[in-house]
Amino acid sequence: MVKNTIKVVKMIRIFSVMFLAAAVLVSCGRGGNVVVTGTIQGAKNGTLYLQHEVDGLYRNVDSVEMKKNGRFELSADVDSPEVYYLAFGKSAPVISFFAEPGTVNVSARIDSLSSAKVTGGKNQELYTSFMEYMRDFASRKNDAYIKILQASAADGNKDSLQAYSNAYSGLERRQAQFIANFAVTNASYEIAPLIAYTFLNKGYSPILDTIKSKMPQNILASKYGREFSSFVEQAKNTLVGMKAPQFEMSQDSLSFSSEDYAGKYMFLVVWAAGDEVNSDYITSLKDVYAKWHGKGLEVLSSCISADDQQYGYDTYYLSMPWTEIRDARGVKNTVAEKFALTGNLPASVLIAPDGTILAKYITPSDLDKVLAYLQDKK
Repeated sequence: MVKNTIKVVKMIRIFSVMFLAAAVLVSCGRGGNVVVTGTIQGAKNGTLYLQHEVDGLYRNVDSVEMKKNGRFELSADVDSPEVYYLAFGKSAPVISFFAEPGTVNVSARIDSLSSAKVTGGKNQELYTSFMEYMRDFASRKNDAYIKILQASAADGNKDSLQAYSNAYSGLERRQAQFIANFAVTNASYEIAPLIAYTFLNKGYSPILDTIKSKMPQNILASKYGREFSSFVEQAKNTLVGMKAPQFEMSQDSLSFSSEDYAGKYMFLVVWAAGDEVNSDYITSLKDVYAKWHGKGLEVLSSCISADDQQYGYDTYYLSMPWTEIRDARGVKNTVAEKFALTGNLPASVLIAPDGTILAKYITPSDLDKVLAYLQDKK
């Protein structure tokens, strides 16, 4: 449970790096309908890139050499509101924001980029408001879990443990309700489908159809509207008890086809590099794999990461004994798309020897229990 809280906090940090101010510098871009201008105090040199995501990879749109005053100006042509990013050199993006025709004003400090602020169009305004609520939920959930830990200790108040657990579960329910209500209320903006498939991601729920029905055609036709619609359909087609879709992946000299593992239990894991929660998950999974591999368990893991260096470090450090294939599209992933796995990572799917989906979003500990139960039934 504490790991779930950590995941939400980290997700918020990744999602909500923002900034505000105004300034002018010479940019190498060709101009566009969006101007991103501002100051990053302390950024005295280096190249600042304006990027957006194209089929899972971050593509440079414009760049500028930073000066001592930290001011910059970048520009891009944006067809419809979309999340853009700022990155230094070849590093992963450090600031994200909604770009739409007009001016985006930014302000940040180089030593506290996670506290950056941004002002821009209506989607950015909604994005800022949404993330403020999400940070508040994360803080309250963290406080609730600390109370659970204290009550669980040897000298803790066991009579209060259930009450604290109920309080935590209640916060999770209210958070999900807030996200759904926010998406429905703001269904006429591009942020709605992005939020829906990023945060309401634990499989299919009728609320997804409700949200989709509130979206006008121009939103459904937008980049995030199309991705949301695809996610809803895939979620409907990959429910527990249904047949798993076939898929193939390849990376360098490695290749994988789900047909190759017919007749065995197949555990699929989508994970993120550079995250302690994900690393701990993989480490725990290695123990379960060692126990059950000789009894018919196969594992395929696939990392979502745009940082080559971090991915290389993590795979070397974790030394996974099964097949690990990184999708060449970076932050896009075949397994995630086929099984509608978005948002919090790691995410998993357990497939039976006959190809039936047995479970989704389970931990290594849960996997161990499920396999033990299935073996006892034989």
